[in-house]
Amino acid sequence: MGFVYSFYAPAYGTQSSLTDAVIYPSICLQIIYLYLSVGRLNTMYSDMKEKLVNEICAVDHLCTTADIWSANHKSFLGVTGHWIDPSSLQRRSAALACERMVGRHTYDAIAAKLTAVHSSYRVGRKVVMTD
Repeated sequence: MGFVYSFYAPAYGTQSSLTDAVIYPSICLQIIYLYLSVGRLNTMYSDMKEKLVNEICAVDHLCTTADIWSANHKSFLGVTGHWIDPSSLQRRSAALACERMVGRHTYDAIAAKLTAVHSSYRVGRKVVMTD
């Protein structure tokens, strides 16, 4: 309730935020649900990325692919990683990043983004090819 109470500002000088929360309970529940969902999503993302980093750390070589595309006058960079699982010899793939590309798509800008993605997954020296 503290989040809802602090979120709602008094509509009038005499009306309290808590009164607003009681009058509009469905809005309050939606705000609480959204707040909790964002927290859960961040936790799930962190857990999934940590598992992926641990799995990639177990391999010796990694290939990455990168693609830049535009939609609605906005550019995006997508990076995927591909490797062979050493225990089962199965091909594995994962999406490593889908980030906004701002500015011109020069070699320096693309290289900086790819380097940032590679370092965030700790795979700098394992990458044998980026296509």
